[in-house]
Amino acid sequence: MTSLADLKTTLYSALSSGGDVAAEQELYEDLMAHKPTLVNVFNVGPRNPQEQKEIESGKILVNGRQTAVNTEFARHALFVSQQLECSERHVSGIMYEVMSSDPNVPPERLIELTILEYHRRRRQTADCIRYLFEAAELATRSDAPPLFHRLDQFVRQHLLPSTKPTEPSLPTKLFKEVDNLGFVITRTITARQNAGSETLAPPNQGGRLGHDILTAQLESLKYERRALATALYVIGRMGCLAAQDVVRMVEWLQQNPKHPMIYYILPTVLATFDIVHPDTEGARLRRQLISDKSFVSDIKKRLDIPTQWSEPGLKSSLLLKWTLFCAEARHRDPSLEDTDGFKSNELETQIWNAIQGDCFMYLTKVVLTVQRSQGDGSLAPNTPDQDSQQELPPVEFTMAIFEAFDILIRSLITHASSELRKIKQRQEDLLLANARTDRSRTWRSSVPQPEQEKTESPRNDMAVMFTFMGILYSALPPDTALPYWGVAPRSSRFTIYPDAVSSKLPSFLQWAVWSTPSHDLGMLTSLYSMLTGLANGEQCSELAYNFLAKGGGEGGMSDPSSSTHMMTGAAVSWSAMFGLLESWSALGTPARPSPPAALNNSRPFGQQDVHQAQQHAAHAHQQQQRLSLGPLDVLLAQAFLRLLATVVKHSVAARIAICGHARFRAIPTLMSLIPLHVPLELKGSIFDTISAFCEPGAGSAGVEICKSVWTLMERLEIINVRGNTGIGPTIPAAKGVEVELEEVEATFKMYPATIAFLKLLSTLLHTSKRRPLNDQIAQEPIHTIPENLGHPYRPLGIAPYTSFVVDNVFANIPRREYLRPSDRWQINDLCLCFVERCLASFDLEALVTSVENNVITREVVLQYAIHPGYDIMKRLLTHSPLQASILSYVVEGTDGFEKGLADEEPFFRSTIIRVLRILHRVLEIQDIFLDVLTPLFLELGDTSSIGEIHPASYFVRLDQALLFAPEIASAIVSYIVYPSYVEIPYLAVKLLGDLSTPATVYQLAVILDRSSDSLRILDGFRSILDMESSADVEDAETIVEQNTGAGAVDPRELDGDCIQAVRTAILDFFVQNTRSDRSYPNVAHFLLFGRVETGDQIQDPHALNSRRTSLHSIIDLLNLGIPRANKKREEHTPLVQPLLLTSPVFAERCYHIIYQLCKHPRTSDFTSRYLRSREDFFTRHLLAIPFKAPTIVRDPYIEVLYRDGSRVITTVPAFASFLRLRSWILDLIALELHILTNKGHHKTVSELLELLFGNAGDSVDADVFGWEFKTFQEVGQSHIRMIEYLESLDVDWSDSLTAQPIELEFLAQLDLRSCLRPDASGCEVVDRSVLVSLLVAAKRAIYSQGRILTSVHAQQLEAEVTYILQSCAVENHRREIHHAIAHSYEAWRRVLDVSLLRCYSRIPDDRRENMLLDLLHALPSALNSDNISEATAVILAESTLTAITKLREDRRTTKDIRSLPAERLYSLLKSLLGCITDHSRYELVRGNLYASLIQYLRLVTSTESSADKAVMSYSAFEDEELRRELQHPGRSREADGSLAIIQPVAEKLVAVIARDAIDGAEVWKTVAFVLLDSLVNLSLPQQTIVTALARTGYLAGFVQSVKESDSRLQAVLQPEPDDLDALYVYEAKMSLFIRMAQNKIAAERLLDVRLLHVLANCEYIDARPEVGSVFSEQDSFLPGAMQRYHQLLIPALQVTAAVLFTLGTKHASASQQGLQFLRNHRDTLVLLLKSEIDQTSLTSQEIHLIVALCAYGLQNAPRTELLSSSGFGGLYNAARSLANKRLKDQEWWQDLLKDPKSLD
Repeated sequence: MTSLADLKTTLYSALSSGGDVAAEQELYEDLMAHKPTLVNVFNVGPRNPQEQKEIESGKILVNGRQTAVNTEFARHALFVSQQLECSERHVSGIMYEVMSSDPNVPPERLIELTILEYHRRRRQTADCIRYLFEAAELATRSDAPPLFHRLDQFVRQHLLPSTKPTEPSLPTKLFKEVDNLGFVITRTITARQNAGSETLAPPNQGGRLGHDILTAQLESLKYERRALATALYVIGRMGCLAAQDVVRMVEWLQQNPKHPMIYYILPTVLATFDIVHPDTEGARLRRQLISDKSFVSDIKKRLDIPTQWSEPGLKSSLLLKWTLFCAEARHRDPSLEDTDGFKSNELETQIWNAIQGDCFMYLTKVVLTVQRSQGDGSLAPNTPDQDSQQELPPVEFTMAIFEAFDILIRSLITHASSELRKIKQRQEDLLLANARTDRSRTWRSSVPQPEQEKTESPRNDMAVMFTFMGILYSALPPDTALPYWGVAPRSSRFTIYPDAVSSKLPSFLQWAVWSTPSHDLGMLTSLYSMLTGLANGEQCSELAYNFLAKGGGEGGMSDPSSSTHMMTGAAVSWSAMFGLLESWSALGTPARPSPPAALNNSRPFGQQDVHQAQQHAAHAHQQQQRLSLGPLDVLLAQAFLRLLATVVKHSVAARIAICGHARFRAIPTLMSLIPLHVPLELKGSIFDTISAFCEPGAGSAGVEICKSVWTLMERLEIINVRGNTGIGPTIPAAKGVEVELEEVEATFKMYPATIAFLKLLSTLLHTSKRRPLNDQIAQEPIHTIPENLGHPYRPLGIAPYTSFVVDNVFANIPRREYLRPSDRWQINDLCLCFVERCLASFDLEALVTSVENNVITREVVLQYAIHPGYDIMKRLLTHSPLQASILSYVVEGTDGFEKGLADEEPFFRSTIIRVLRILHRVLEIQDIFLDVLTPLFLELGDTSSIGEIHPASYFVRLDQALLFAPEIASAIVSYIVYPSYVEIPYLAVKLLGDLSTPATVYQLAVILDRSSDSLRILDGFRSILDMESSADVEDAETIVEQNTGAGAVDPRELDGDCIQAVRTAILDFFVQNTRSDRSYPNVAHFLLFGRVETGDQIQDPHALNSRRTSLHSIIDLLNLGIPRANKKREEHTPLVQPLLLTSPVFAERCYHIIYQLCKHPRTSDFTSRYLRSREDFFTRHLLAIPFKAPTIVRDPYIEVLYRDGSRVITTVPAFASFLRLRSWILDLIALELHILTNKGHHKTVSELLELLFGNAGDSVDADVFGWEFKTFQEVGQSHIRMIEYLESLDVDWSDSLTAQPIELEFLAQLDLRSCLRPDASGCEVVDRSVLVSLLVAAKRAIYSQGRILTSVHAQQLEAEVTYILQSCAVENHRREIHHAIAHSYEAWRRVLDVSLLRCYSRIPDDRRENMLLDLLHALPSALNSDNISEATAVILAESTLTAITKLREDRRTTKDIRSLPAERLYSLLKSLLGCITDHSRYELVRGNLYASLIQYLRLVTSTESSADKAVMSYSAFEDEELRRELQHPGRSREADGSLAIIQPVAEKLVAVIARDAIDGAEVWKTVAFVLLDSLVNLSLPQQTIVTALARTGYLAGFVQSVKESDSRLQAVLQPEPDDLDALYVYEAKMSLFIRMAQNKIAAERLLDVRLLHVLANCEYIDARPEVGSVFSEQDSFLPGAMQRYHQLLIPALQVTAAVLFTLGTKHASASQQGLQFLRNHRDTLVLLLKSEIDQTSLTSQEIHLIVALCAYGLQNAPRTELLSSSGFGGLYNAARSLANKRLKDQEWWQDLLKDPKSLD
């Protein structure tokens, strides 16, 4: 028996996805390959002496090859074979595989792993068989996918038929295996009872299996039997059972009526006899079955009267089904009418015998037993506990049993309605005959008869049938009984023709009602029970309400004290039953004074009920008879109350109608019966009915009902509300529930009234989770307690009720005795339910909102003080008995689970769940309670009305109390080991998260590590992560969030797929506590690594003495379906899609954890090393990154459109998670490259770079990956992976979720931005809870303002609310996707930066330039996309700058620019120009693009030339040769081509750049001027850029900005300036002017815009700091003040000199402006000429420039001014003085001799 793990996964995925499998043909091939395993079921051969000798000889066969083994291996294999009673060869093969995967496993563990693997393969086989037959059955549907039809064909052709004539069929094998497993299970149970704690390997004591492995084996055997039995049931439902198989099953049922498999085999036989559509394959097989005469004879013989069965009811049930099956066959085939077994009289007799044989009683017992196993005791409150130890079917199969019974009942009504009428008539006649012969027996069965006069009561099978139908349909899903009301069901497997069903079922209901006499109380009780079941469901309950409403009449009451008054009117009607209850109330209520006249019918609903109750009691004196109720009266009332409760619970409309009906007076009538002396069982039913009225969901009317119930309980003093009130003396209780509890219920050890009353108290407290979202938005109030309850005789609130529950009932549970153990746990559960709902309704979150909005008032604070949640919080935050009890339940609960109490007693399970809910809620709100609410109470001043108020220091935080007792914290976390109850591990994880604060994470890790359950906890987390679940994460989280936690619905069995939410919660906990800001080690590291010690934490799971931990599970989940690089997929291995495609939401969290472990400074080293060395994680996952999202069809969906035109249907969570998980992979690669580069592991770096920048098509092996790997390749071109990934981010998408815009009239001013909150991924989305609160507050304000005057206004408001909700959902979708895309771009940029900046040298030389050019081709294209955000555009622009900078640096090794392809350069330039001229781009984007264009221009203009060096030194004007070179440069072809591309867009380009140079940020002003400088340099021969600047006026603006920045430039010279931004902009601007000044035409443009005039009038040139006051520090980051002054002065001198020397001395305007510059700054220039040349005060460059300017300007100055001290005399003299001093310097002379031109 080979492993079918992959086949099982594929089949499960196909079923869960509706037949969507990527490789259908390969799945079919795998099925054919594994066909022998499937056909043989579990048959691997018995023990064989020959095989034993073979193993003892040291040789075994593994996969057909002989392998040598040692003696120890042979001994262990033989021992396991002996324990499993199977083939030695098969066991040795499994053991060899286990040992191969873990060679260092100890002998004991090897034996256990072999047994576990053996049973794992059996479970896989059973699951595969079940999945195949389920798919085959689904193929019969009209909308079945093609895959299901192929699987159906495979099942019918290859599995069901026998391969050999002598070989039994597959159903026969399955049934035989199910039967044999019973003996194996019995043997295993016996072995476990005698087993030791540890497994002993032979020869130690001959070998022995330990208790744990036997327990695991027992659970596996039960699972295998259930799976095979389920598959057998599906086969029976398909009609594929052979005649001999059916006979064998009937014989087995006869011999084993008490067997646990009776719940599987009985439905299988019943399903085989189902009546199906005659045109189906199932009908053909059933006709073939009924045509077998020997089969019909055998069945008839087995079910005949002479054949004795130990369980007659079971036989009768089969007989009834068989008879109906024969009747249908006779109806379809008239030739059978005269055949023996098909005759009419025989069939009628068989139906009579079946009904007389107590078939309905037996079926009722089955339903009650199965239903009780699910924890619903409402159907059978008096069911004994003797069957609690029996193994019962799971929840998923329970509905199959009930459905089989449903089909049986419908078939009976459809085919034998006349027989049912005859039976009922006969039994009624017999009853009447007995009544006539005994006149002493009256029809009033409630009157007791003498013992000697009693005789055996006649049969009433119709009453039993009605009761069974009521119980059955109450257990079936809601609205299953719609056909009985004449309404077609929404969906059903029932296959009788609709016309027959629609006509006969409603007719049966009508007949059942009118044929039931009103004086027959027993029959009437059963009728009401049936109506209760038929009213299950919203639609059914509304139909039932209308049905009973039409039956009402105004008949009089002959005897008000008896139920027989209904003889005069319709028995089945609301008015009749409420009239009866009202008469009982009148008889039992003593006379009271008349109420005050102030109470009238004009009061609100709740107060009106109180008035009616008092009025009713006042008129009771008119009746003098004493109320006396017999057993049948009580049963009838209970049946009616159950019907009433069912109707009002499921139908809100019916609830409101009944409560508001003036004649019914439902609430006052029911409440008035409670103080009477009636049986406690009836009181319990009354409490249950009132609870149904108080269920949430009925809006404001429902809240008023609850308030009226509170008020009536207070007035009627259901409990002692005047006891210890704090006002006056304590009054002991003299009546009510308290007295009955102590004096009656505790005495008889049964508690029907107390249990129901506790349920009522819990129901009266509404919570938000128990209300639908629509009710929350519809302003349904949640506070159901009247504001003045208890006034004036006690403090306000429900403190007496809280005290009754906590101090009276809950505290005394251990001291009371219980006839039924389930009552104790039910009382436990209900008390804790009350506590839980007190906390859940204590809405402290709303208090925080009120405080933040400053709308808190004294009245609001007082409401919190009288809320029961405040009392509960005080108890739980102090060392109270309640806290001690709850914490003791936490610790002791684990023992109960270990002993199997959770399976035996469902209320124990719900008790533990409520304990965990309470702890979780307290931890949620304790901060608000202590830090917000308590200080508000202390600020109130007078608190006498609310009792004593304690400061926050009085309380003890619950987390501190839990951590103070390590055993409690350990016990909480240990609940993770019970995943079969989904909410328990889910709450355990949530509580662990609540306790894990930054200050306690290490303490928790130590506590768990030192706990005796540490290994179980580690295995619990790991096993949950290892569980298979294909459920959608979002759906599972939504279901679990709505159905778990404080205030949620009552604990119930959640769907198995909800375990996905537990797995997700574990991952979220790991994500939260592995962040870099969390300490190491902490509790998350303990759970991930398995220990707390620091150091190398991750061990090889197969190493000696090592354990597999949660981290190994996460890694294995991610590696599933992703083979190692360079490893081919093995042949005949089923395809398995990786987790990132099947569940991207779940996979994203896993990758996030891995990334954070690799990033954390304390875990990075060993985590990265383990992933790199053992798992090849980075390479294989980088290679496996898909470029397209997986297809997920689920509403609401989105359609993603890629650049290549392909479309993908997916969901927003899936697509966003898919993008993020790819981002985590890229971040891991970037981090890995960084680490490897630092460590010098160049080979691995080169491999990763090859995958990143190699050809994507060449590096992907299609055989390696089992999914479709598509790239974005154009025709004839292949892209590198980085570009493919980049292009895959450029998507367009459309949302199926839309919102039709409407004009907002009432909610237009709503501030939706206040609802934005960051989600788990950091994306700001509209928070639903905040939005709902905002809408509720807005609606309340609108109504209070009186703006809603008509129904049209109300409809408009509701439409606006709907529109806002829909639009916010659409907006959240948009935000989530854009955030995920932006995150992906950031990760891509990080990989690019690390690759180009840290690892560039590892890229082959011959591929660098092409790689960079490919990137530069893709980046601007992505930047031009309309689908990117501004933040993404910035990332792309920065990446463009990085790439082009790297390209330019790379070209420095090659002087020849012509080696680059010009076409690609020109294409790059066009893309850059297009991006720059796009006005919608953000300034930051343009700035980076400016820098990129600068790098490009320097690349094509050969920036290493002497001309550029001269420009950068600002001294080109001093060298005539350089000046001539600039005017006629040696330009490259690329430069000319680039200029030709720029010229058409020059004006638009200049306009964009110039605007940023004028109005942009300082840094981008600098970059813009540098770009203009480069553009001027490129275009100097044609003057394109200069002309554009001059014509548009920007050049004049630049010049004018120099003057405008004068004051800022002077501020730069302060000792400590604020910033130097103005200086940097000035230098870039002057560089542009200098560049232009070196060209004659451009210099004239500068002269035209009066540049020299502006410089002549700038004061910063004259703001030279004093040498003595120069601020200069060696350690200062800023340059000294004098150095900054030089940076200002030199460019001004350079540009002035450049303009003057370029235009020459004959240029009059230039000469004039030059003289003006010298005249205005002569004092400063004189001072500079007289200064000493040093690095601080003056430089030689400045002397050269000043002397040059003097030489140019003074020769044109009048001689009078040269001699005048007020003119140029000072400057002239200073120059002469400098010349005299310098001519004596030998260096000066040498310079002159070398350069005689300087004499000019």
